[in-house]
Amino acid sequence: MSKDDFEKEILSREIYLRTTKHDSGAPMLIEITRPDNSSAILVSWNHDASTVVMSITGYRWVEGRSFFFTMEVDDDHHSEGLDAMRQLLLNLRPRFNDDIPTEPGYCFEGGFIANPEWENEEAGIDIDIAGHPDAFVSVWFYPLSMSKHDKPLLTRMSSAIQSLGRLATAVRVLRKGERQVGPYKGQEFLVSAPNSGGMRTYKRIRAGFEGAGQVVLGRNAAECTAVMANEPGPLELLPTAQYKTWTNGDERHWLRISAVGIGQRGMPEERESFLGEGDPYSNICLNNSAVWWKLIREDLIDPAGKEDRERAKKEGKVFSTKTRPAPDFDRFARTMKLARSFHQQIEDRYHPNTYAYYAADQHQLAWNEINWNCRPEVPGDPRKARLVADDLNGMMELRFGESHHRYCILQDGTGPGDGTVPAESGAAPKPHVVQLFKHEGKRKGHESYDHQFSYKAPISQAVTLYSIIRIVSSSKLVAKAFEESGS
Repeated sequence: MSKDDFEKEILSREIYLRTTKHDSGAPMLIEITRPDNSSAILVSWNHDASTVVMSITGYRWVEGRSFFFTMEVDDDHHSEGLDAMRQLLLNLRPRFNDDIPTEPGYCFEGGFIANPEWENEEAGIDIDIAGHPDAFVSVWFYPLSMSKHDKPLLTRMSSAIQSLGRLATAVRVLRKGERQVGPYKGQEFLVSAPNSGGMRTYKRIRAGFEGAGQVVLGRNAAECTAVMANEPGPLELLPTAQYKTWTNGDERHWLRISAVGIGQRGMPEERESFLGEGDPYSNICLNNSAVWWKLIREDLIDPAGKEDRERAKKEGKVFSTKTRPAPDFDRFARTMKLARSFHQQIEDRYHPNTYAYYAADQHQLAWNEINWNCRPEVPGDPRKARLVADDLNGMMELRFGESHHRYCILQDGTGPGDGTVPAESGAAPKPHVVQLFKHEGKRKGHESYDHQFSYKAPISQAVTLYSIIRIVSSSKLVAKAFEESGS
């Protein structure tokens, strides 16, 4: 690219941002700066409704090549973002593929950013799936965040490699073959891996799966909703109407938001608001209003069908289906009601001679509630805020009133359990079973175990053996056999 073409590209972008209006009526462009005659930095709002998040885009022309980089910052870090972009452009130089720099920095195709102060480091591991040569899982680590930079890379990576190895060997194939989901035919490869559950069904529909499992099961709300909203099985894992969390020692609703607001004394204080209290099915799961905390976004339920309908409309064609067309949310509602019916059928139903155990381990945290946290100080009721943007991974931008914007982030699970089932769920059978064993991990001298591998723990093996002996000894058939044998 010539220098003139480079300047035309920057001018074109500047004109676009100056003429495109923000919701406030001002231009989208906030400022433009030229660190030197071969560089430019444009700062703009990242979308027309945002008053918090800015996009900083840097351009540089070097030796006939054009480079550009983009980062997002909030308005409190405007100056830091500009300084970082200036430093990046200053240290940038072109690089051929066979050019291996000797100084510290960051390599990418066609370029190199030199910086001896940077301590960025990443390592990637690929897992091949036996019998499926076209399928693999890639996991990336950032070792500097795991330990000090005082040991070789492989030494600092050893624990992560071991953990990932255990995960890979724990993956089990549940089902594979031909599969039809609604009107769509395809093939299914369903596996299970260690993960956290409970409230995470809500979390996964709203923000995707966690860890290595997200590559197969869904990285964000869009991918998870398209699968989980169309089958009753995943929806059956949602909390039932009876579920309550024990947070703060009292039974209470499992969906809430915490935020700092002005209290009755006129001072900032942490406040909590419950979301969708009452019937969780109608207030959360089947809620298709504009509230930001509902379970399902209708536009994510059937992305392929939506695309087909939009294409047909654009081309002036009639879109036909084998069944009578219905709004996507109506079809989801029918599926959700099947899951609700299942919940009602199994409510408080146990065999009269049931024994069970569960974990309430502080070292095996599970998702016992959903807590959205809003920062900084909010100027109104978070329940009434309007959704501006959703990254589909658990972070949203909310608008309070007409002009106040705040971030809202879904928090990690904090409830004791076995890493999957929270203690609240594990204890639910207590009124209906003969005996229920509670394991509290090392805190009470018990073994600490993960849900999927609980039967490997000696304490779980012991209570299982005890329970089997008790069940067998109470059998009238066994008693009769002993009598007949004279034992």
